[in-house]
Amino acid sequence: MPNPYRGEVTFTIDGEDYTVRPTFQIIAEIESQYGGIMPLAKRIASGDFTITEIVGVILIALKGQKGAPKPQELQELIFEEGATNFLVPISTFLANALTSGNAAPKAGGNSGGKAAGKPGGNAKPAKEEAA
Repeated sequence: MPNPYRGEVTFTIDGEDYTVRPTFQIIAEIESQYGGIMPLAKRIASGDFTITEIVGVILIALKGQKGAPKPQELQELIFEEGATNFLVPISTFLANALTSGNAAPKAGGNSGGKAAGKPGGNAKPAKEEAA
């Protein structure tokens, strides 16, 4: 089971769960292959993605995972299962990569740029208006 507070995401492929989390190495490889995390995330969010990008991100994320499908097998499995079935976990994975896994929901919300409870958050108290 993925731990959202560590930025973990689970990809279910052919009935098997593979839990991954963004690392610097994974992020750097995705950036070098697809021109950056943010442009890729925007393309996926807007529906302007290719199956090659979907497969590529999952391949990079699964590198080193014990028992993960081989690249050719993974391509076929994703095609058979439908690339759109992987959009939510990929979007979550990319969001976690951009936020270092700090995108997990926190009790009470967070209006700052840092995770709630961490030093350096930029949330400011609301100003009271004169009556």
